[in-house]
Amino acid sequence: MVAKTAKEKMAILVRKGGELGTWGQKKPGFYSLSILYDAAEKQRSAGYEALNGKKYAEGYVLLLRFTKFYDMVMASKPDKKTPEFRALQRQMFTVVDALEDVKARLYREWGAADEAAAAAAAAAAAQA
Repeated sequence: MVAKTAKEKMAILVRKGGELGTWGQKKPGFYSLSILYDAAEKQRSAGYEALNGKKYAEGYVLLLRFTKFYDMVMASKPDKKTPEFRALQRQMFTVVDALEDVKARLYREWGAADEAAAAAAAAAAAQA
């Protein structure tokens, strides 16, 4: 089995973050905005819980899903003056910041693992 590089691992997480199951298969406007707001909040809350539990990859995926729900809300043409939309907008800014931080953390962790694997492979090649 070939070890995955940091870029490959991140691509897998991004793909998982984009998967919304049947949520993403419906046309804009199919779900009411209140349902989309609730679904987005559940993903955001679960994402931050995972991050607090040091499950960074899981938290990253959940926060990416939050951004997908945000896109679904935007596609439904919400009233941008409602308190729910304004709260969602503020949350989006903080989620994007958190995603950038988590992405950097994961790359550091995986990069260190990639370097260690490369060093071990070089040492094995030198002994052969």
